[in-house]
Amino acid sequence: MPTRLTRLLLPLSALFCLSTTAADAVPAGCERVAQASIATLTAPRYHQRVSGQGAEMELLRVDERVWQRIGGTGWKLSKMGPAAFERAAHKAGAVLARCERTGSDRIDGVATEVWRVTTRALGGEPPTVSQMWIGAADGRTYRNSGAGVESTVRYQGVEPPQ
Repeated sequence: MPTRLTRLLLPLSALFCLSTTAADAVPAGCERVAQASIATLTAPRYHQRVSGQGAEMELLRVDERVWQRIGGTGWKLSKMGPAAFERAAHKAGAVLARCERTGSDRIDGVATEVWRVTTRALGGEPPTVSQMWIGAADGRTYRNSGAGVESTVRYQGVEPPQ
């Protein structure tokens, strides 16, 4: 039986396109979504909060260091540096199946494009359908919602944990 963290990470991998398989061509119409994953995970500073499936996780990147916090525990310096996350982001085509822009919204004052994203099946799980909010100006992900998982990312005011 999968752990709460595994149940959280599997849909998250689909939402953020963190596939460990070889990169495939990005399906037509999904280029903006694939690029948003890259722009997000290559940003020099970000704070990502993920919740759902009975678990919570946070990632914090400040320049060349990444910290993680799982289930409200203290921050721990990740053994995987930013390069691992950046490599994963470049493999977005391996999980995307269909993408459609459905509207516009604002998150914390940032104009965003709202996308409906369908992924291919991963790890024996069915395909997921989620909503993704992509910054209209910077092309970064600000929010993901779907498969019982909610993820938010902010880029301003991000500092190392104390």
